[in-house]
Amino acid sequence: GHRIGGVHSGTVTLANGRSHSALRPLRRGLGPKPRLREQDDRLRRELLANVSHELRTPMASILTGTTTMLQRPSLPDDIRGDAESLATESRRLNRLVSDLLDMTRIEAGIVELHPADVDIAEAIRASVDRLQRQSPDRPVTVEVPSPAVEVIADWNRLAQVLGNLLENADHAAPRRSPIRVTARRENGIIVVRISDMGPGVPARLRDQVFERFTRGAEADSHHDAGMGLGLPIVRGLVEAQGGRVWLEDGALTGGACFAFSLPAAETGTTEAGS
Repeated sequence: GHRIGGVHSGTVTLANGRSHSALRPLRRGLGPKPRLREQDDRLRRELLANVSHELRTPMASILTGTTTMLQRPSLPDDIRGDAESLATESRRLNRLVSDLLDMTRIEAGIVELHPADVDIAEAIRASVDRLQRQSPDRPVTVEVPSPAVEVIADWNRLAQVLGNLLENADHAAPRRSPIRVTARRENGIIVVRISDMGPGVPARLRDQVFERFTRGAEADSHHDAGMGLGLPIVRGLVEAQGGRVWLEDGALTGGACFAFSLPAAETGTTEAGS
């Protein structure tokens, strides 16, 4: 779209339609199977989207009710404990439902974006603040360019990418071990790296870590491994914004290092540390 005062106007929709021309010579021999498989995938995505959408309203009602209940100062301790557990599980289920909806949108190619020039340091610090409210004992070191460097991104979707990667590192790493976040300009793009001191990604999973429902062993049993949608969502959202995401060797930390790139905005041309 056109840029107006640093904002890229218009809504950008991810178009990930794939060509099936390579399959055409095979279709005579295979008959209707490829078409049936495509229809199967479409129906599965529609079912997931519909079920996820229908679950959002009751989940929101449960979460609102428990939150209101917990605000009562006269609530007995035993009931308060039950309400806190219910609120925690409601938030977890609400997150799972949101992840399912995001995954179906990504696979259908209908991710809605509103790109603007975003200060990458500001986005990183906001996401780190959110993580440390959830995990106050988790130290996080941040190394960002100075002066400010901007990327072209949707603020909310960038926050989701950073949040997923930070939570992934928080879940995988031992308690109180540091997470490191860096950002720097490399050949006209901005590369963000998030590394931890966990066990790393097993060799058997390295090639499929960004595939949906891939779950690794958690280093710390106090965290739920989730559904294995966080990293596929990261990949879909980054690629929708013109970037890419990859796994690097955590040579310095001994753990995992996830990196992603995004297009640099026209302003800010200084390398980190220069």
